[in-house]
Amino acid sequence: MIKDIEGFWEAIDKVRQEKGMNWVDLVGGNTKLAKEKRLNLSLRNILKIQEILGINILSILPYGTFEPAVKVVKNPETTNKMNQIYELTKSDNWMANEETVQRVQEIGRTII
Repeated sequence: MIKDIEGFWEAIDKVRQEKGMNWVDLVGGNTKLAKEKRLNLSLRNILKIQEILGINILSILPYGTFEPAVKVVKNPETTNKMNQIYELTKSDNWMANEETVQRVQEIGRTII
């Protein structure tokens, strides 16, 4: 069962070895951190690894592993705000536009 980042990398390493792939194929220049099971990836990069390995990473995460200690009350506006952030950050160079970065930060602050 995957409980932490080390468990995640152990599962990825097992699949990587079964597929006969090397670390560079999956994480490029971050090979050392991945081998040490310390690389903390963005969701975008996790989904890229999933595609490269031809697996569904969510299927290796057991349901119920991430139950919060406190009941979380979801704000109904959060979905709309996340969609706004997604639209603003779709392009590869969104961070080059200061206005876009500020808008994403403003929206993000209202979610937290």
